[in-house]
Amino acid sequence: MATIRTSDGVRLHYTDDGDGPPVVLIAGFCAPAESWEFQRRALLAEGYRVLALDRRSHGRSESPAYGQRMARHGKDLHDFLAALRLEDVALIGGSMGGSTIWAYQDLFGDARLRAV
Repeated sequence: MATIRTSDGVRLHYTDDGDGPPVVLIAGFCAPAESWEFQRRALLAEGYRVLALDRRSHGRSESPAYGQRMARHGKDLHDFLAALRLEDVALIGGSMGGSTIWAYQDLFGDARLRAV
């Protein structure tokens, strides 16, 4: 099981498959990374590296009693991209996953990103 630790000590689970330009999938409220299975397969078939992140308190990630603000979810995404040294990333979010992306971009800009 692939995991990273956030800057506030929370273990986040993720999947990482394929080679090529990285695409990060971020599911919405109550949805795990596995909810992207159809998109993951299609992106892999097109030659992308596909990563799917379980946000804190979702899927296989830890569920702390703190850190549930969108700014923290944006910081978690930053910690994830930094831990895996991802650059030139396309971020795809559904529902609250989209809000996570906007929180990330508001806090850290778009220097690591190729697309949202």
